Amino acid sequence: MSVNLQFETQQAIDNILVNDPTLLALLGTGDALSILDNPTQYQFENNPYPFITYDTNEAEPFDSKTQTSQEIFIQISAWSRSSNKKEAMDIISRIYTLLHNVDLSSAGINNILTQQTGSSRVMEDDSLNFVLYHGIIEFRIIMEAI
Repeated sequence: MSVNLQFETQQAIDNILVNDPTLLALLGTGDALSILDNPTQYQFENNPYPFITYDTNEAEPFDSKTQTSQEIFIQISAWSRSSNKKEAMDIISRIYTLLHNVDLSSAGINNILTQQTGSSRVMEDDSLNFVLYHGIIEFRIIMEAI
């Protein structure tokens, strides 16, 4: 396969997220600095909230005899320190609006399917020295090389 479908898919998603003024307004810095590829880049105690991270990014072959394809699963998290779950829920809701059933096709790849898998959820996480709300949304995406 000449195109890395998994990487290109995350790049296409990132392009949508970082260019949405509504999502950026919901985030702590109000810009793309609040969208992180790796949550370990973030110091949970010292940086602005809320923010989002790409968590799981898994791919499985979805090939046919004539086509190279992948089924990709991407999990995105929203992190909030607000007094309730609403902030994390609003961010997850906006991500759903931006990505569910959207066409992620770009040069070299064709998007067959983009849909939320299962339910989104917001949980309270008190493993740090403060209360943190953790919202999670997962997408199933089928991409093919063209």
